[in-house]
Amino acid sequence: MKEIPDVWPEGPKILIEVDRAESVSSGGIFIPETSRVAEQMRLTQGTVLRIGPTAQVDVAGGFDPGTRIIFAKYGGFRLQGFEDRSRDFRIINDEDVLAVIGEEDG
Repeated sequence: MKEIPDVWPEGPKILIEVDRAESVSSGGIFIPETSRVAEQMRLTQGTVLRIGPTAQVDVAGGFDPGTRIIFAKYGGFRLQGFEDRSRDFRIINDEDVLAVIGEEDG
């Protein structure tokens, strides 16, 4: 399991790891860093790492750490300065969670 930053959200906040933009296209073409940064800003999916004590987690039946979510595009505070700069973390408000990504039952 990947190392999680020693950051603990307070109140109605949620710590997530944002999905990364790929460095190579599906056709094998290298994507320049400037384009990846722009794409990363558009991504709105991530994985819940930690949940603040008063966060409302009743979206789509609830979620726990490890749940994949879709969140508001410009939501939250981006965390920087951790050792592994290839990973992107954000602290978002619980109200910025738009949906839980899951497999359809049946």
